Amino acid sequence: MINQTDYLNAVSRLKSEFYEFKDGKIYNEIVPEQQLVLLKYQPIFSQNGITKLTKEDYLSFLSFKNNCHWTGLERKGRNATHDMESLRDALTILLNDSISISERLPRATAIVTGMGKAIATSILLVAYPQKYGVWNGTSEKALKILQIFPSERLSDGLKYKATNDVFQRLSSDLEIDLWTLDALWWHFLKA
Repeated sequence: MINQTDYLNAVSRLKSEFYEFKDGKIYNEIVPEQQLVLLKYQPIFSQNGITKLTKEDYLSFLSFKNNCHWTGLERKGRNATHDMESLRDALTILLNDSISISERLPRATAIVTGMGKAIATSILLVAYPQKYGVWNGTSEKALKILQIFPSERLSDGLKYKATNDVFQRLSSDLEIDLWTLDALWWHFLKA
């Protein structure tokens, strides 16, 4: 459980960072691209789209040039395309919103080599932009600095659920969407 005082301090600190962030390069490179990225990749990362997922579509998403948000996904993510059937199976589980996220994230990432939490949660953000934030090294480091990262003792599935609850709460309290919040972490760490 996150300490309420730590959480309120984090919100205050992020609010003060937001004004500089909104006028900066990171914001201008990432935030305006959201709708284009969603238009291109939401159909691909839907239950129907997954059945037709090609290696090229997946690799395209991993590139910063196309996702306009995350760098380095193609380093390990490329390995997931060695077995496209397993990748489609993993994504089918990941995107099945009728199953608890604490169950499906670890199940999906265990099926295929190369799709860890950073790629899986990036796909979740694109598929469900109002519901899931991105858990990667950048967001985890920022949450730890702010002292609002969930307990290390939780399993990965429960840790993501708890982390995503923090993302949702921050998004609401900062009055920004989860895409923008994820870009804010880059600014926060560079500030």
